[in-house]
Amino acid sequence: MNNQGFGAIFLVIILAVTIAFISGVFLYMTQTINSELKTQFKEIDAKGERPINYTQTLDNTLGKTTNHITALRWISGFLILGLIIAIIFGCYLVTISPMFFVFYILIMIMATILSAEISNAYQIIIADPTLSATFATMPIQNFILNNFVLFIVIIGFVGAIIMFVNMKKREYL
Repeated sequence: MNNQGFGAIFLVIILAVTIAFISGVFLYMTQTINSELKTQFKEIDAKGERPINYTQTLDNTLGKTTNHITALRWISGFLILGLIIAIIFGCYLVTISPMFFVFYILIMIMATILSAEISNAYQIIIADPTLSATFATMPIQNFILNNFVLFIVIIGFVGAIIMFVNMKKREYL
């Protein structure tokens, strides 16, 4: 018997929050570093002591990296959506006995409570003035993590329907 579908909902919770925070922190770091270096290099360029245009050099190196990292705004959201789709597809592949339905409901209750706490913590973190500007530019992950409880309940019920309807197609002894 393969009961790996039970822990999958916790995998969604852990990975969604990890992806959201890592991409948000990377965006914040690159934007902050880039703006601070531009400020410092403009002061150096204004003095005119060296023949190197530091601002242009910064735009050609770190500026291009910053442009690529800004793609994390959308990539992180689509990674979370892809993870949700993969979990639902994984529920189809799980073979489970009907006696585990009560156990699955208990896991879903725990996952719902955990997702409510994580959603509240996420809202507190994105309300921080330091990070709010960065996280405000991430629409998909903000929508998912602000409504995380609803997403987890939907994933859980759709997964339960797929797992327990699928069990009629298989033979159990």
